[in-house]
Amino acid sequence: HPHHLLRVVDQIVADLAQPLAKNNGVRLLLTPTAAALLVDQAYDPAYGARPLKRHIQKTIGTPVARMLVAREATGGSSITVDAREGELVFQLSREDTDMSVAEASD
Repeated sequence: HPHHLLRVVDQIVADLAQPLAKNNGVRLLLTPTAAALLVDQAYDPAYGARPLKRHIQKTIGTPVARMLVAREATGGSSITVDAREGELVFQLSREDTDMSVAEASD
C-alpha cells in the first residue's frame, strides 16, 4: 500500500480516538494489518482517500459507539482493531481482563 494512505488511515482513526480518550477514558488502537485492510476496502483511485473517512466511521466508529452505549467499553478500557481473514476484529481489554468483543460483519 502506498505509505501515505496508511498515514491517512492512522490520522482518521486518531481523530476518532482523541474524543474517546478525552471524554470516556477509552483508548482506540489500530493494528497495521487493520489499516491495510481498510485501505483495501475503501481506497478508490478515482476519489482518492476521501471514501476512507466514511468507511472508517461506519466500520470502526459505529461499533465503538455501540460498545460505549452498551457499557462494554468503560474508562480504562482499550479497544484494539485488528484484521483476520478479511474482517475487522475488535478486541476489548480492560486493565484486569481481556475479552474478544465483536467481529464486524460488513
